[in-house]
Amino acid sequence: MKRLLNLGLLLLVIQLLLISLTACSSSDSLASTFSKEKVSEKSKIIVELLNDKNYEKVVDNFSTDLKAQLNADLLKTNLDPVLVKAGNFNEFKSETIVGKKLEDKSDYAVEVIVCSYENTNLTYTISFDENMDLIGLYVK
Repeated sequence: MKRLLNLGLLLLVIQLLLISLTACSSSDSLASTFSKEKVSEKSKIIVELLNDKNYEKVVDNFSTDLKAQLNADLLKTNLDPVLVKAGNFNEFKSETIVGKKLEDKSDYAVEVIVCSYENTNLTYTISFDENMDLIGLYVK
């Protein structure tokens, strides 16, 4: 029951973050402050850290706001079952990077990465602010 409550809390926090991000303007061009290569590289590092279940290092990449809402234990509780069920990581299948703007007009980058695992595919939606701090993480 506690695990279900934690999962619900995690999904709620992530959903609120995504809603706040999607409530922003929807320009899809990546701002000049971002490099597609750097966004891709950092996103793949985040996925690799998750695959290694190194949740502390994932949290180290969080923005201050996200750190206040999520911690490594909550990530572990909710993502371990997903990753165990998925099986061993095979490859990065596809990736898409777009730019968005927050209500305060600041830019952020969003990468959607589809990854192949032994038993299924997982889709990661990873968002970064202009400092390349992780401001959004969704795994489906």
